[in-house]
Amino acid sequence: MPLHHHINEQITYILEGALRFHIGSEDGEEVIVRAGEVLHIPSNVPHTAEALEDTLDVDIFSPRARTGWTNPTITCARSSLMDLGLKGKVALVAAASKGLGRAVAEELATEGASLVLCARGEEALQATCAAITAATGVPVLGVTADVSNPADVARVVQAAMERFGRVDILVTNAGGPPAGTFDTLTREMWESATHLLLTSVVELTRAVLPGMKERGWGRILNVTSIAAKQPVDNLLLSNSLRAAVTGMARTLANEVAPFGVTVNNILPGYTRTERVVNLADAVAARDGISAADATARWEAEIPMRRLGEPREFAALAAFLCSERASYITGSSIAVDGGWIRSLL
Repeated sequence: MPLHHHINEQITYILEGALRFHIGSEDGEEVIVRAGEVLHIPSNVPHTAEALEDTLDVDIFSPRARTGWTNPTITCARSSLMDLGLKGKVALVAAASKGLGRAVAEELATEGASLVLCARGEEALQATCAAITAATGVPVLGVTADVSNPADVARVVQAAMERFGRVDILVTNAGGPPAGTFDTLTREMWESATHLLLTSVVELTRAVLPGMKERGWGRILNVTSIAAKQPVDNLLLSNSLRAAVTGMARTLANEVAPFGVTVNNILPGYTRTERVVNLADAVAARDGISAADATARWEAEIPMRRLGEPREFAALAAFLCSERASYITGSSIAVDGGWIRSLL
């Protein structure tokens, strides 16, 4: 929608999707409002609006103008309908430059948490940090690191301590290992995947857990996979090692519960990320079909008949990291559109 203004103050509630607003002018302050958030625009403030995806929103206008609110430079107020109690918390999110990690980081920042992000690619990581700071105003520290390397893990946590003094929330995450069957996977591939998926979780947790226990509050959330509950064909490495993380987290949850620390796993299903695009390419090459046909196969298995969106996954992640989820621990919760068929 082009630049315009309303005599009456406006409240926009996003039900689904996301809108980008520019406030004051066409190149003015950018505000992105996502599902579950509310934007308040005072009377007579010029603004543009652009849908970033398929969006459903509700606009509510006051019955009369507030004559005191006529300054077009007034900053609009964005808020969430539920206060998750994350303002002032410090969250460390691994593999956060893109995909699910970035979506979780964006959601936590929207709730007011300060961020420490790590990823292997310097350029993509710094671009993500800059974008999140611009959109939310929270401080974001980016540290280039490979979480499969214990020395890099230690360096990330040390940087977090130097900048913020603590880590309240840990979101472990890592790119998926190669697809393959038992006969195609070498010893080196097993060792590399173990460092990436299991050792990284152990080392990140080891580094931040003592401080959480000392302060009497902490959230550890491991991004695993639906493969931990229902193995996926051709993903032997992921099936095996995600299950190992699940067992470790379930045991640890009982150990640290008396200290006010929760430990949970969140299991993404087929979600529209670069990782799933790569998996579709691998299936297509193996089966002699197109990547689109491979994706269609997965969608046919999902009761919702579509891939998930990263923001849908991130919404639950933020809740599990929040004050509101203080009595949830030791759980493995899927965000999969109903793909897992088991009762538990």
